[in-house]
Amino acid sequence: MLKRFLKFFKPSDQEELPQFEGSYLDYLLSRASEEVEEALNTCPEHEPLLLVITQILNISMPGVWSTTLRQPLTDATPPPPAPVPATPPPPPPPGAPESTLDDPDTSPTDEDELEAILEEAETAGLDESTSSEASEDSIGEDNKVRLDRPEVLQAGRVFLGMLIENDRLPGDIQLDTEETLLARDLLMSYFMGQNNFEGRAQKLLKIVERKFSEGHFSQARILLQLFQTDAKTRIRNDRNIFYEDMIQRFGVRRKRPLDEERVEGFKALAQQQASASETLTWIEENLQVRTHVFVRQATQVEQWKALAAKSNAPNAQENLLRYLPPKRWRAPHSHDASVEALVHRHIANDTLGTYCINLLNACYFVLRAVGDTGLESYLDNFFDWADQQFDLDATIFLPELYRRSMGDADTMRVIFQDLYDRFIRPRAEAKLQALTTEQKTQALHDALQKLQSADPNEIAPGNYSLGALIFDELFGMVYPTPEFSFKVHRLT
Repeated sequence: MLKRFLKFFKPSDQEELPQFEGSYLDYLLSRASEEVEEALNTCPEHEPLLLVITQILNISMPGVWSTTLRQPLTDATPPPPAPVPATPPPPPPPGAPESTLDDPDTSPTDEDELEAILEEAETAGLDESTSSEASEDSIGEDNKVRLDRPEVLQAGRVFLGMLIENDRLPGDIQLDTEETLLARDLLMSYFMGQNNFEGRAQKLLKIVERKFSEGHFSQARILLQLFQTDAKTRIRNDRNIFYEDMIQRFGVRRKRPLDEERVEGFKALAQQQASASETLTWIEENLQVRTHVFVRQATQVEQWKALAAKSNAPNAQENLLRYLPPKRWRAPHSHDASVEALVHRHIANDTLGTYCINLLNACYFVLRAVGDTGLESYLDNFFDWADQQFDLDATIFLPELYRRSMGDADTMRVIFQDLYDRFIRPRAEAKLQALTTEQKTQALHDALQKLQSADPNEIAPGNYSLGALIFDELFGMVYPTPEFSFKVHRLT
């Protein structure tokens, strides 16, 4: 029965792309929120997150779905999504070019949402009794497929997770709309039993290969998470992403030197005692060095909190605000708050963990690098930092790190997160808790002074974590040169 209605699904390559400003997720959520509010006004027992999922699919695939929804739409035991089984892409070819709910930034988990969602699926999958042919109850009164089918909701969960992960990236390094819709089509093909699944999978895998070769490793990672693979292949892909990302991070350079006018303008920033906002805007416009903080839009938090409050479903607000609005890497000027206020919100336990793990990543990469790379002096900086800040001899866990990284049981993310949790996290979070507002504000000014002392020709164009530069000052991290920190804190 269901397959008869799949003819209404228009493939993304035949679909007219929507026109919007900002991100695709923002476009979907801005339109979905009105429909969700109307549905909650009619039936307050609805689960808001499920309403969001159904409306995102409805907006993304207009004309496909039935308007019939069960009343109320709830999910006491959410059906976990199943990863899509497909042949994984080969590794990049040798020689590939380098290239609290009241707190708007509190999140119950610092895991990647898509990864967390997909991990749930490893212990459960689609019920075989509902994954192929649909019953008559699957079709609405308007003779279209219902959005409240279990497999549709499962596909919608994974699609929302992918949208959130993509939206967290700075705008210029996100998957574009066409690529996002292709991933959506693949999910719908799999979950709803469409027989052209393999063709769409291969098309998406070619995009993954291209992302590898272009150095867009976060995009490649997002797409790879949609595919179910054996452990060996998953670990191989993970190692490829890690090493290729680090090679690009430490190898990227400006293609041509800056002209004298821009170099002199950069030097003048310090002499003019430019404000934080002026400095960051100038380097973005003139050096193409874009700095970001990882926070939520405070106004969006209030909007979604108010929307969730209309629901009587258990834990409705907590469930919704776990995902929406997502934390994102965005430039300070995209927010209404001051740079200082945004930095204070960025400085939190989850971003501290990301910062420390990035330092660990760089340490391990330099240790594994072959030959004289010119990066070796960073090791002294890192081991001194660990000793002085946390009274930690960081060499103690290197044998374990090497052994696990050469095995096929854990991804690099899992390994580094585990080492951070066991050896660094308690002391790091205690130091963070003791910091005052004045110290955080001073760290921002110190970081900008250090930036102004750098050689702008040695900072490659791209996206960088402003918050990590602040953590450097708060936690006393020094580097071989002022420019070196930008290699470590590059957002890829």
